[in-house]
Amino acid sequence: MLFVEGPRDDRRMYAILNVEWKNAWKNETNHDAVWLFCKFVFGNDGYRHIPLRMTGHEIIRNDHSPALEIRIDVAEDGTGLFIAPAKNYRGDVSLKIKLSIDPAPFARMNTERASFRVFGIELCQVPTGMFYTGEADSTKAQQYQAFYQPDENGRYRGTVFINSENELVVGKDIAYQPKEVVYQGDGKGIVPKEFPKGYGGFYVMKYEIKQGEYAAFLNTLSNGQSQLRSNFGGRDYYAMRGTIAFDGEKYTAANPDRPCNFLSWDDAMAFADWCGLRPMTELEFEKACRGNRKPLANEFPWGNADRLRVDRRVNADGDLVHLAGKSESELSTQTMAEFGASQHWVMDLAGSLWERCITVGDSTGRAFRGTHGDGNLSYYGFATNDDWPSGVSEKGGFGFRGGGFYHPDRGYHEFNPFSPVSYRPYGGWSGGNRTEAYGSRLVRTQ
Repeated sequence: MLFVEGPRDDRRMYAILNVEWKNAWKNETNHDAVWLFCKFVFGNDGYRHIPLRMTGHEIIRNDHSPALEIRIDVAEDGTGLFIAPAKNYRGDVSLKIKLSIDPAPFARMNTERASFRVFGIELCQVPTGMFYTGEADSTKAQQYQAFYQPDENGRYRGTVFINSENELVVGKDIAYQPKEVVYQGDGKGIVPKEFPKGYGGFYVMKYEIKQGEYAAFLNTLSNGQSQLRSNFGGRDYYAMRGTIAFDGEKYTAANPDRPCNFLSWDDAMAFADWCGLRPMTELEFEKACRGNRKPLANEFPWGNADRLRVDRRVNADGDLVHLAGKSESELSTQTMAEFGASQHWVMDLAGSLWERCITVGDSTGRAFRGTHGDGNLSYYGFATNDDWPSGVSEKGGFGFRGGGFYHPDRGYHEFNPFSPVSYRPYGGWSGGNRTEAYGSRLVRTQ
């Protein structure tokens, strides 16, 4: 419900809504959260992003109080806000909240013909602090182009310790041995201070973009924007787990919780800009997987080299589920491998869809400054951040990590569908358009 009070030149605007999510937590390591943001949607004419005030937000009802205490943190740019447990907690969240909206951008706009919509995305916190990146097995590090700490002759000396966001020199502070530049990168260059290296805290999506989330995104776009961002064309879309369709009035997803495959890079970046998030770097990917633990040889995000214990897989119907039917409420430090969860309880960083990350492997990727989306797309539906790579090319600033599931008949190997954390055979490859194994996961600096 949206409320507007006062005269047009002195409006007070706020919204009342319910917010719920399951299996929330806060422990000594990190916590989960929901990222909320708002839009005015004008039908075929598209949307306008709604900025939030820095203050004035309230919890009106908390169904799990006093066990659950909630904190609200508004992003510095007002694009959205985080709702998260304030103290140690494990369980569901059900709230009624008041959002305070900045009406200034809409002073001369007829919002009465618009529909007001609020969107939420589940995130996991990755705290500020040191971590390690790279592969503990020196042979596999060279074979799969993993990061390592070089000696004075450029040879493998061990894994890399990241203890700041300071500049890194590729080949001196961090190295890898590219087999083919087009796939792994040029193996040189400076990673500037502005490039997010993972030391600084950030929030990462708990799950990959879901098909229901992407359909909701499409439903806010103008006719022109939706033409380029509609991702369900092609002969094999519905045969390969895609469920988004257009019924003549709106986009719907028959399986809204299914990971959204068939995303191009530009699709994913448009979604990122629209929701106020940003792409993840490949250094942040390793921290989201491993936390601050020292790397183990050939390990997966759940902390060992065993992929046979994972019960969260794509089933015969094409859904990513726990094959034994267990709830994520049973996820713990002891059951991470079973659920395919990372050290920060991020789900499916290996075994679902390939994770597209900003690469350190070329100058376009290294120019990334970590800017966030502002909620607004270009006229034709593209992200507008000038430091984000764009388009599909053979040298475009991003690459692939984590492996991807294609179909049941495709044999398992070293990086399909489960890839060890440090392996980067395609870490610098910016090719590949929409396929059944390509999706995306986004982050926001804390």
